[in-house]
Amino acid sequence: MRQALYTTLIATCDGRCVGFLELDLDAGRIETLYVWPSLAGRGIGTTLLVHAERLLLEQGKSRVEIEASSMLHERLLRRGWENHGEQWVERSGESLKRYRLSKALNAVET
Repeated sequence: MRQALYTTLIATCDGRCVGFLELDLDAGRIETLYVWPSLAGRGIGTTLLVHAERLLLEQGKSRVEIEASSMLHERLLRRGWENHGEQWVERSGESLKRYRLSKALNAVET
């Protein structure tokens, strides 16, 4: 049960889940960030990330890490995340390109 392992933030609209973020507070890592594809680009993921960064700051963390898809990778780079290289992972027999990214956490979001 993943919910027992990670802090989960949920975005809702009209009582329905439209996105979520799973956060490993101890490791300073975002394990999962998902927004319904039809709602992408509306700031839902950004809002979840801002809340996750605040929680990490409250835990005394100075950096956050994520392994991101190609689509998310581009958006995170525009928000000041650093690229640490690509890797390939296998999911259900399919190879997917992921990017290892990190970001320094600041008390004030710019």
